[in-house]
Amino acid sequence: GAKWLIDHKLPEHLRPHPKERKKKKGPPKSFKENLAILKSSRKIGNLTLMVMGYGVSHRLFEFAWKGELRRLFPSALEYQTVLSNVSIATGSVSIILMLTGRVIFQRFGWGTAAAATPAVMLAMGGSFFLLSLVGLSMPAS
Repeated sequence: GAKWLIDHKLPEHLRPHPKERKKKKGPPKSFKENLAILKSSRKIGNLTLMVMGYGVSHRLFEFAWKGELRRLFPSALEYQTVLSNVSIATGSVSIILMLTGRVIFQRFGWGTAAAATPAVMLAMGGSFFLLSLVGLSMPAS
C-alpha cells in the first residue's frame, strides 16, 4: 500500500525519517523527591494547590449539579437534551475565550487571567449551592 509506495517510489530526500527519541535522564523520581521539588518553589506549590483545588471543586460541583438536573428533568430524554445544550454552550464559550485569550493576557496580565477560573468557579458554584439550599428549604408548590 502507501508504505510500499513511500519506500520504493518516493525519492530518498523526500521520505519521512523517524524522529530520534530522547533518552531518559536517569531513573524516575520518587514521590518524596517530587514533593521536595514542590516545596522548593512557592510558585510551583501554589500552582499545584490551585490545580488540585480546581479538580476537587469541579468534581463536587459536577456531581451536585447533575444530581439537581436529574431531579428537575427525570426523563432521560429531557436530561440528555439539557446536557447537550450545556455542552454546546460550553464549547461556544471555550472557542470565544480561545480567540480572546491573547487580549485578556495582554490587557490584564497573567495573574488576572489565572485567577479568572477560580473566581468564576467560586461565584457560580456558590450561587448554585445557595440557590439549591434555598430551593430545598422552600415548600413544594
